[in-house]
Amino acid sequence: MHGRKLVISALAPETAAAFLWNDKLKDSISDRKKMIEEDRKTEASPLQAAAQGLIENAIGPEETRSQIQKDLTMLSEKCVHTFPKKHNNIQL
Repeated sequence: MHGRKLVISALAPETAAAFLWNDKLKDSISDRKKMIEEDRKTEASPLQAAAQGLIENAIGPEETRSQIQKDLTMLSEKCVHTFPKKHNNIQL
């Protein structure tokens, strides 16, 4: 991922550590870093989210263009069928 850590979460790991686990954290920076890293591995990981079924697929940046092309091709070939009316409104 070119040196960046991909995060899929409602909160950034740093924010989650500050808000959710503030009572567990002591004043030490090492405890905070451990909680941030634990959140990054468990809650904010795209692979973990895919394993839990929260997202359909996790693709890398090098696969993005080909995946978008496949998806657009699938959508362009999609055909919606409408069925004719069986009955008309009754004239009053």
